[in-house]
Amino acid sequence: MNGPERLRIHVAPSASPTATTLVLLPAAATHADDFEREGFLAELKAHQLDLTIVRAEVPVDIYAADRLVELLHAEVLHPSRTARRSCLWMVGISLGGMTALACAEAHRDLVDGVYAMAPWPGPRPLWSGIPAAGGLAVWAAAHSDATFDDERRVWRWLGQGAPGGPEIFIGRGSGDRFGEGQQLMSDALPPDRRLDVDGGHDWPTWRALWRRFLGQYAPRWRADAPAPAPGPGS
Repeated sequence: MNGPERLRIHVAPSASPTATTLVLLPAAATHADDFEREGFLAELKAHQLDLTIVRAEVPVDIYAADRLVELLHAEVLHPSRTARRSCLWMVGISLGGMTALACAEAHRDLVDGVYAMAPWPGPRPLWSGIPAAGGLAVWAAAHSDATFDDERRVWRWLGQGAPGGPEIFIGRGSGDRFGEGQQLMSDALPPDRRLDVDGGHDWPTWRALWRRFLGQYAPRWRADAPAPAPGPGS
């Protein structure tokens, strides 16, 4: 079975062509239905958000692969922006968070915002030398001409201020097992784009991060919301 046949997409469309499209990417070894089971969709309803909601069911063996970014472009991002006159946001958890960031880096013209919750930072050897290099911005400048075929493309993009890309938010639990890498990533963002809560790498923490984001930023997903002013990381 080839990639597109294995990438299952669940779409709950809005009747409004100007409604924001929200793409939800679950963590590895979890399912698109978990967003409903864990109350994520109920929280959206509680905030009275009229959205087109796209949930992707991704087999774990292709989750971190480059081809997943292109599958999501072909199956979700491009069709959504072609069919609807709306903003498109991606929300991902763990590997889904890194995948959302990778999609935004690769297709900056199609994605308006990303909320990466507890993003998997990639294999430790890829980023462990960044502090010794002087921080992410210094590391990114030193590797501006390098050709990367892995998560370092996302790291470099964040270190450069995510030029040409969407609004980026990163949420993390204080006890997340990937916390060191997540901290390095989020330090590249303005303070108001970093959301921290108590907790680990688990659904209770991700639910808390979801409620925290919606409590502060849900209005920007309404169809009549004004466009955000450009700024660092936008």
